[in-house]
Amino acid sequence: MIDAVITWVDGDDPKHIQKRAFFLKHENKENLRKGAAEKTRFANNNEIWYCIKLIRKNAAWINNIFLVTDDQKPKWLDTKLQKELNISIIDHRIIFAGYEDYLPTFNATTIETMLFKIPGLSDNFLYFNDDVFLTRPTKREDYFRGNKLAFRGTWRFMNRYLYFLQKKYESYKKKEGYVGLRGNAKFFPTKQKLFMLAHAPYPLNKHALGNIFLGHIALINQIKHRFRNKRQLHTIGLAANIALQNKQAKVGANDWGYISSLDYYSDAYSQKIHIYKKNKNIKSVCIQSLDAASPAQQHEIMNFLKGKLNDN
Repeated sequence: MIDAVITWVDGDDPKHIQKRAFFLKHENKENLRKGAAEKTRFANNNEIWYCIKLIRKNAAWINNIFLVTDDQKPKWLDTKLQKELNISIIDHRIIFAGYEDYLPTFNATTIETMLFKIPGLSDNFLYFNDDVFLTRPTKREDYFRGNKLAFRGTWRFMNRYLYFLQKKYESYKKKEGYVGLRGNAKFFPTKQKLFMLAHAPYPLNKHALGNIFLGHIALINQIKHRFRNKRQLHTIGLAANIALQNKQAKVGANDWGYISSLDYYSDAYSQKIHIYKKNKNIKSVCIQSLDAASPAQQHEIMNFLKGKLNDN
């Protein structure tokens, strides 16, 4: 059986806002990543409803859904619906058992590093950010081919020189819709093609994930940052590259779509929605920073998601 894991937070909750502000005030800001503490990173526009419902509609092969969160629960998720949708709420305190000193955390990379500690999680699982939606029916084989994981993304040549330029000057411009090269180059030979992950569901193996930062000190150095930090490695990107290098993974289909916050400044978001409605090859769509869209744009996007939920 395959489980799904979703990371989610209601950043509009007054308690969360207060907690975030307190710890940001005491955070060493020297190596914070750009936008690490911006409101949009934690905004909640009820995308989680569509994320969960579309998993249940389009991935009947998913067993449990684990919702990883910070002492919160979606307001609409009552006990009856939680049981009906087979959702388990996993508080950060559960996966940070033994490492409670690093809570609270507002850092997705830190949280992703600890997902392997979810009790009862299947060996292989499908990981979602809450802004990623399965828009068409999927099969287990779309993400898990035998014993191999199928990652969406593209190869990019990366050498040590480019890595240090990127680190020092942040001159590396990532291709739209891709993520996961930051800091990973030092794990691999001097000249190496590295895999850039698409903003799509991530197939992962919990044992491989847990083995990336072996040892108490290595793990602490990765999770000690409460906000995204330049000294962190991209955990999911590392997991993908290590699996591909060890022939435990393959490149998956180019079956994903991506709407970025920049698309709201033009008709690009609307043009993409039109494509994703018609193109039967697009099975997942990432819609970032919905809070940055105008009310009219949000309405159009929500109608798109509602339409996908009601598709026969």
